Amino acid sequence: MTPYELTLVHNVYLSVVLIVCAFGNSLTIISVMKYEKLRNATNFIIVSLAFSDILYSVLGTPLYSAVNLSFYSLTNETFPTWKTACYVSKANNLCGVTGNIFNILLIAIDRFIYITYPLRYQVLVSTRRVTLLIAIIWIGSILSSILSVVLSEGIEFGTECETNEVVDKIFSIAFQTPIFLLVTIIIIILYCKIGYLAWKTSKQIAAISKKITTDGDEASGGPPKPELKRNKVTKM
Repeated sequence: MTPYELTLVHNVYLSVVLIVCAFGNSLTIISVMKYEKLRNATNFIIVSLAFSDILYSVLGTPLYSAVNLSFYSLTNETFPTWKTACYVSKANNLCGVTGNIFNILLIAIDRFIYITYPLRYQVLVSTRRVTLLIAIIWIGSILSSILSVVLSEGIEFGTECETNEVVDKIFSIAFQTPIFLLVTIIIIILYCKIGYLAWKTSKQIAAISKKITTDGDEASGGPPKPELKRNKVTKM
């Protein structure tokens, strides 16, 4: 297959994923916005996560596909427009990915607080605080994507609109990679603690249940004894 045909097949696959992703995430957002009972702090984070998926898939993927397909018919006159579209595509994708990973971190923190401090959860995780954190996440994501484009000015293009050719390598190594790794490590630690707490709680519940059963048997004089079957004596 030629490079153009490979790109075309790849873009068809992305289109299918795009439709599924857009449908599922749109249902999530509509459900939370429509039903008042679903409008709580946790679901607002889920809506923000769904929006980041839509931003990446519905807006970023079609533009990325169009840019890569048009690469094979570039001319000197159309190259500046293509280059701008490539920058916009990568900035949009970077914004969506950054928002996505930080929203996942926020969900992990939310679940950790819910399990660790159940009695104080409503106080610690208020709608106002969650809304503020979501706003900070999206402001940071937008600034990060803009900064990547600003630092990428002057980069020479040799092939398709790929991340390693558009985003400045120094920016990627010094800023993006360490932050994404740190966030991933924090998420893993939080979910490991959640798993440990769940296991510890289940063991405590099992021990308490066993103790209650034992105390109940002792109070009633022990467990009921099985009745002995009487042997029938046959008279000769």
